[in-house]
Amino acid sequence: MKEAAAFRHRRLFTTMVMVTNCVLVLLLAFFALINVHSSDDYWYSTFWDHGLGHYLELMDYHYAAFNGRVLVHIVAHIILHFDNWAFALCFIGMCVAVSMTVSNTVCLGSDRFQLTLCGLLVGIFCMPLDMFNEGIMWISGWCNYFFPVVLVCLLIAALERSSNWAYLLAFLCGATTEQMGLASAVLCTVFIAFALLRKKDVLRCIGCTVLAMTGVLTIFLSPASY
Repeated sequence: MKEAAAFRHRRLFTTMVMVTNCVLVLLLAFFALINVHSSDDYWYSTFWDHGLGHYLELMDYHYAAFNGRVLVHIVAHIILHFDNWAFALCFIGMCVAVSMTVSNTVCLGSDRFQLTLCGLLVGIFCMPLDMFNEGIMWISGWCNYFFPVVLVCLLIAALERSSNWAYLLAFLCGATTEQMGLASAVLCTVFIAFALLRKKDVLRCIGCTVLAMTGVLTIFLSPASY
Protein backbone atom coordinates (compact mmCIF):
# COMPACT_ATOMS: atom_id res chain seq x y z
CA MET A 1 0.00 0.00 0.00
CA LYS A 2 2.77 2.40 0.91
CA GLU A 3 4.59 1.67 -2.34
CA ALA A 4 1.41 2.28 -4.35
CA ALA A 5 0.78 5.56 -2.53
CA ALA A 6 4.37 6.67 -3.09
CA PHE A 7 4.05 5.81 -6.78
CA ARG A 8 0.82 7.85 -7.08
CA HIS A 9 2.43 10.82 -5.31
CA ARG A 10 5.49 10.63 -7.55
CA ARG A 11 3.31 10.41 -10.63
CA LEU A 12 1.21 13.38 -9.46
CA PHE A 13 4.36 15.41 -8.79
CA THR A 14 5.76 14.58 -12.24
CA THR A 15 2.49 15.59 -13.85
CA MET A 16 2.46 18.90 -11.97
CA VAL A 17 6.03 19.62 -13.08
CA MET A 18 5.14 18.84 -16.71
CA VAL A 19 2.08 21.11 -16.59
CA THR A 20 4.18 23.88 -15.01
CA ASN A 21 6.77 23.50 -17.76
CA CYS A 22 4.11 23.71 -20.47
CA VAL A 23 2.68 26.89 -18.95
CA LEU A 24 6.10 28.52 -18.55
CA VAL A 25 7.22 27.52 -22.05
CA LEU A 26 4.06 29.00 -23.53
CA LEU A 27 4.58 32.21 -21.53
CA LEU A 28 8.18 32.52 -22.71
CA ALA A 29 7.15 31.83 -26.29
CA PHE A 30 4.43 34.48 -25.99
CA PHE A 31 6.89 37.09 -24.70
CA ALA A 32 9.36 36.16 -27.44
CA LEU A 33 6.69 36.45 -30.14
CA ILE A 34 5.56 39.93 -29.02
CA ASN A 35 9.12 41.13 -28.32
CA VAL A 36 9.80 44.63 -29.68
CA HIS A 37 13.23 44.97 -31.28
CA SER A 38 15.77 47.27 -29.64
CA SER A 39 18.01 49.68 -31.52
CA ASP A 40 20.78 47.16 -32.29
CA ASP A 41 18.20 44.65 -33.47
CA TYR A 42 16.80 47.07 -36.06
CA TRP A 43 20.26 47.47 -37.59
CA TYR A 44 21.23 43.79 -37.39
CA SER A 45 17.98 42.80 -39.07
CA THR A 46 19.12 44.61 -42.24
CA PHE A 47 22.46 42.83 -42.64
CA TRP A 48 21.19 40.23 -45.12
CA ASP A 49 18.97 42.62 -47.08
CA HIS A 50 21.38 43.30 -49.97
CA GLY A 51 23.26 40.08 -50.53
CA LEU A 52 26.46 38.47 -49.31
CA GLY A 53 28.79 41.26 -50.43
CA HIS A 54 26.93 43.92 -48.49
CA TYR A 55 26.68 41.57 -45.50
CA LEU A 56 30.45 41.12 -45.40
CA GLU A 57 30.97 44.88 -45.68
CA LEU A 58 28.71 45.51 -42.71
CA MET A 59 30.38 42.73 -40.72
CA ASP A 60 33.82 44.21 -41.43
CA TYR A 61 32.64 47.66 -40.37
CA HIS A 62 31.05 46.31 -37.20
CA TYR A 63 34.17 44.27 -36.34
CA ALA A 64 36.41 47.33 -36.67
CA ALA A 65 34.13 49.97 -35.13
CA PHE A 66 32.09 48.17 -32.43
CA ASN A 67 33.38 44.76 -31.23
CA GLY A 68 34.70 41.43 -32.40
CA ARG A 69 31.87 39.16 -31.28
CA VAL A 70 31.45 37.65 -34.74
CA LEU A 71 29.83 34.38 -33.67
CA VAL A 72 27.03 35.86 -31.58
CA HIS A 73 26.33 38.46 -34.25
CA ILE A 74 25.97 35.81 -36.93
CA VAL A 75 23.38 34.07 -34.74
CA ALA A 76 21.59 37.39 -34.14
CA HIS A 77 21.58 38.23 -37.86
CA ILE A 78 20.11 34.85 -38.79
CA ILE A 79 17.35 35.13 -36.18
CA LEU A 80 16.52 38.74 -37.02
CA HIS A 81 16.50 38.02 -40.74
CA PHE A 82 13.38 35.98 -40.21
CA ASP A 83 10.94 37.07 -37.51
CA ASN A 84 10.13 36.66 -33.84
CA TRP A 85 8.98 33.10 -34.47
CA ALA A 86 12.63 32.16 -35.14
CA PHE A 87 13.64 33.82 -31.87
CA ALA A 88 10.93 31.94 -29.97
CA LEU A 89 11.96 28.59 -31.46
CA CYS A 90 15.66 29.16 -30.72
CA PHE A 91 14.87 30.36 -27.21
CA ILE A 92 12.72 27.38 -26.23
CA GLY A 93 15.03 24.94 -28.02
CA MET A 94 18.06 26.19 -26.11
CA CYS A 95 16.20 26.04 -22.78
CA VAL A 96 15.52 22.38 -23.53
CA ALA A 97 19.14 21.83 -24.63
CA VAL A 98 20.55 23.34 -21.44
CA SER A 99 18.21 21.30 -19.25
CA MET A 100 18.98 18.03 -21.04
CA THR A 101 22.71 18.69 -20.89
CA VAL A 102 22.70 19.59 -17.20
CA SER A 103 20.47 16.69 -16.14
CA ASN A 104 22.58 14.19 -18.09
CA THR A 105 25.95 15.64 -17.04
CA VAL A 106 25.22 15.42 -13.32
CA CYS A 107 23.79 11.91 -13.82
CA LEU A 108 20.25 12.82 -12.86
CA GLY A 109 18.84 10.80 -15.74
CA SER A 110 16.08 11.49 -18.21
CA ASP A 111 13.40 11.24 -15.51
CA ARG A 112 14.84 14.40 -13.92
CA PHE A 113 14.92 16.41 -17.13
CA GLN A 114 11.46 17.87 -16.49
CA LEU A 115 12.51 19.07 -13.03
CA THR A 116 15.73 20.61 -14.39
CA LEU A 117 13.80 22.41 -17.12
CA CYS A 118 11.31 23.67 -14.55
CA GLY A 119 14.13 25.07 -12.41
CA LEU A 120 15.63 26.88 -15.39
CA LEU A 121 12.32 28.38 -16.50
CA VAL A 122 11.40 29.48 -12.98
CA GLY A 123 14.86 31.03 -12.67
CA ILE A 124 14.33 33.02 -15.86
CA PHE A 125 11.01 34.38 -14.63
CA CYS A 126 12.57 35.26 -11.26
CA MET A 127 15.13 37.55 -12.89
CA PRO A 128 14.97 41.28 -12.13
CA LEU A 129 12.93 43.04 -14.79
CA ASP A 130 15.90 44.90 -16.27
CA MET A 131 17.90 41.69 -16.59
CA PHE A 132 14.93 39.89 -18.12
CA ASN A 133 14.38 42.67 -20.67
CA GLU A 134 18.02 43.28 -21.61
CA GLY A 135 19.53 39.84 -21.21
CA ILE A 136 16.66 37.62 -22.30
CA MET A 137 14.05 39.50 -24.32
CA TRP A 138 16.46 41.80 -26.17
CA ILE A 139 17.47 39.55 -29.06
CA SER A 140 21.03 40.90 -29.37
CA GLY A 141 21.44 40.66 -25.59
CA TRP A 142 20.08 37.11 -25.63
CA CYS A 143 22.68 36.15 -28.24
CA ASN A 144 25.41 37.76 -26.13
CA TYR A 145 24.44 36.12 -22.83
CA PHE A 146 22.10 33.14 -23.05
CA PHE A 147 23.53 31.62 -26.25
CA PRO A 148 27.08 31.42 -24.77
CA VAL A 149 25.64 29.71 -21.67
CA VAL A 150 24.24 26.99 -23.92
CA LEU A 151 27.62 26.51 -25.59
CA VAL A 152 29.41 26.26 -22.22
CA CYS A 153 26.91 23.66 -20.98
CA LEU A 154 27.55 21.63 -24.14
CA LEU A 155 31.32 22.05 -23.66
CA ILE A 156 31.11 20.69 -20.10
CA ALA A 157 29.11 17.70 -21.33
CA ALA A 158 31.63 17.05 -24.14
CA LEU A 159 34.58 17.22 -21.74
CA GLU A 160 32.83 14.91 -19.29
CA ARG A 161 32.26 12.37 -22.08
CA SER A 162 35.72 12.75 -23.65
CA SER A 163 34.08 13.76 -26.92
CA ASN A 164 36.04 15.27 -29.80
CA TRP A 165 33.25 17.86 -30.11
CA ALA A 166 34.91 19.53 -27.13
CA TYR A 167 37.58 21.01 -29.41
CA LEU A 168 35.07 22.83 -31.60
CA LEU A 169 32.90 23.86 -28.66
CA ALA A 170 35.91 25.25 -26.77
CA PHE A 171 36.80 27.50 -29.69
CA LEU A 172 33.19 28.62 -30.16
CA CYS A 173 32.83 29.35 -26.43
CA GLY A 174 35.97 31.44 -26.56
CA ALA A 175 34.72 33.36 -29.57
CA THR A 176 31.35 34.39 -28.13
CA THR A 177 31.91 37.35 -25.81
CA GLU A 178 34.93 38.65 -23.91
CA GLN A 179 33.53 37.58 -20.54
CA MET A 180 32.30 34.13 -21.54
CA GLY A 181 35.38 33.54 -23.66
CA LEU A 182 37.71 34.06 -20.71
CA ALA A 183 35.37 32.06 -18.44
CA SER A 184 35.42 29.11 -20.86
CA ALA A 185 39.23 29.19 -20.91
CA VAL A 186 39.26 29.08 -17.10
CA LEU A 187 36.75 26.21 -17.22
CA CYS A 188 39.01 24.20 -19.52
CA THR A 189 41.94 24.90 -17.19
CA VAL A 190 39.94 23.45 -14.28
CA PHE A 191 39.29 20.36 -16.38
CA ILE A 192 43.07 20.02 -16.86
CA ALA A 193 43.39 19.64 -13.09
CA PHE A 194 40.64 17.00 -13.06
CA ALA A 195 42.29 15.21 -15.97
CA LEU A 196 45.64 15.15 -14.17
CA LEU A 197 43.98 13.61 -11.12
CA ARG A 198 42.26 10.99 -13.25
CA LYS A 199 45.32 10.56 -15.50
CA LYS A 200 43.00 10.70 -18.49
CA ASP A 201 42.27 13.19 -21.31
CA VAL A 202 44.99 15.62 -20.22
CA LEU A 203 45.97 16.48 -23.79
CA ARG A 204 42.32 16.96 -24.79
CA CYS A 205 41.76 19.44 -21.96
CA ILE A 206 44.99 21.29 -22.74
CA GLY A 207 43.97 21.49 -26.41
CA CYS A 208 40.53 22.83 -25.44
CA THR A 209 42.13 25.49 -23.26
CA VAL A 210 44.33 26.62 -26.15
CA LEU A 211 41.36 26.68 -28.53
CA ALA A 212 39.25 28.64 -26.04
CA MET A 213 41.99 31.25 -25.75
CA THR A 214 42.29 31.30 -29.55
CA GLY A 215 38.58 32.06 -29.71
CA VAL A 216 39.05 34.90 -27.23
CA LEU A 217 41.88 36.23 -29.39
CA THR A 218 39.54 36.52 -32.39
CA ILE A 219 37.45 38.96 -30.35
CA PHE A 220 40.38 41.07 -29.16
CA LEU A 221 41.85 41.29 -32.65
CA SER A 222 39.07 43.76 -33.29
CA PRO A 223 40.39 47.33 -32.81
CA ALA A 224 37.12 48.20 -31.05
CA SER A 225 37.35 45.30 -28.57
CA TYR A 226 41.02 46.04 -27.95
